[in-house]
Amino acid sequence: MESQNQTPLAKAIAAQCSRPGIKFVPDLAFYSTVGINRKRFGALVRGDAEMTLRESIELGKFFGVEPTSLLHQHAELAEAA
Repeated sequence: MESQNQTPLAKAIAAQCSRPGIKFVPDLAFYSTVGINRKRFGALVRGDAEMTLRESIELGKFFGVEPTSLLHQHAELAEAA
């Protein structure tokens, strides 16, 4: 995935796993911690769904980023197109 087309959530995941060969693979504990199911999380990473405030807070805490930076994914993707 090219960085210019990545959602802010995808960029946060990439930053969390910045070492070569490390890939983030969410497990049941992750989904339970953030309170988002597998399909919803995939849609958020791809930018297919609009993130809620609660989701941005939980994902921001998990990945160590500002929740507000995750909320603007559709605007950034539109600018990149």
